[in-house]
Amino acid sequence: MHYEEGTNNRELLLWIVGLIIVEPYLMLYSQNKFDHEIQISTFELINSLISLVHDKSMMSDVAHTSIESLLVLHENQILNYGILNHQ
Repeated sequence: MHYEEGTNNRELLLWIVGLIIVEPYLMLYSQNKFDHEIQISTFELINSLISLVHDKSMMSDVAHTSIESLLVLHENQILNYGILNHQ
């Protein structure tokens, strides 16, 4: 992978993770999904964000944005929406 590709991928990841802060329900959109699919998707989202926080190869801005995203999901009880499927 070239340096420019890695930089572009990191920037894209940063934008996607940052989008969770701005519009958290977008990542938990669950129309036409079964309850277990929603729970699995929510679990995968949380695990992915946590992985970004602990990934030493990530830049600190990606880790910091991941932490902010987790806080937004937690503070607004948005995770209950995904886990319990309250619509």
